[in-house]
Formats: sequence, structure tokens, C-alpha cells
Amino acid sequence: MPWFSSDVARLIKRAESTGAKGQPYELPSAAVDHHESGNALIEFIVLGTMLMLPTMYFLISVFALQSGAFAASNASQQSLQYLQQVQPGLRGQGAAQSIAERAASDYGVDASKVSTQLGCEDTCANGERLTVSVSIEVQLPLIPWPGAPTIATMTSQAISWGGLYS
Repeated sequence: MPWFSSDVARLIKRAESTGAKGQPYELPSAAVDHHESGNALIEFIVLGTMLMLPTMYFLISVFALQSGAFAASNASQQSLQYLQQVQPGLRGQGAAQSIAERAASDYGVDASKVSTQLGCEDTCANGERLTVSVSIEVQLPLIPWPGAPTIATMTSQAISWGGLYS
């Protein structure tokens, strides 16, 4: 005999003794709330939307930070490679800024959010150490107006120890 058979038998006896013979057992009217007749589908959709939207926005924000980090790293490396290949007279802050903006644009970063600093050991001559630092301000994603708040500033630095980049 299964363990629950005695419990089932007790419930059946109770239902038969409290209800009229031949009619189904009904709960007392105080135990049934007839006023609550909500639609579960609507509640599920609303609750799902309320939980899904913040989660998706958080993920999009993380992806924007990752894009900014990749853009800063790539922009500093590309600027350094360019500056090592050109003649010493063409090396300068303007060239480094221009190359960094172009490299960061591949990652969807606005040129106004890129700032570059060029450091030379002495006069930026061949064989000297060059340092290119790139900082990119990452804004909150999906904000349509200019001047959106900045989440973080991603910074990358590339250093050459003299000689041509290879």
C-alpha cells in the first residue's frame, strides 16, 4: 500500500461527510476570492519586460565599454606604427590625433571623444623612444542627445623603444 493512500482515504471521507451525497465538494465561500480574475498572460508579459529591459541595457553598456577599450588600444597602436614609419619632421601631435581618430572610428567612437598625447624622448628623431597615449570617453549607449553622461574613460598607451616598428 502506498504511503499516501491513507491520506487520500481521509480526504475522501471528509469530503463525503461534509458535502451532500452525490454532489461535488465545494469550498466555503470565504475561502474563494471571486474578485481576483487577472489575466496571467498580461502579467507575465509586463513582468518579463520589466526584468528584460534593464538587463539588456546593462549588457549594451558593457558592450560599449568593451568597444571603447578596443578602440583605445587599437588607436594607440596604429598611431605609433604610423609615427615610426614617417619622417621625423612629420611626427607631431596633430598626426597622432588624426590617426587615433580614424582608428577609433572603426569601433563606432566619435572623433570628439578621442584625445591623444604624444611623448618623445628628445626631439622625435629616428631611433628615439616614442609614446602615444590615447584616451576615449565612453558614453551611455542609446542616449540620442549630445552631451550624454560618460560611463568611463578608456586609456591605452603604446611605447616604441626606438628603431622601426616591425
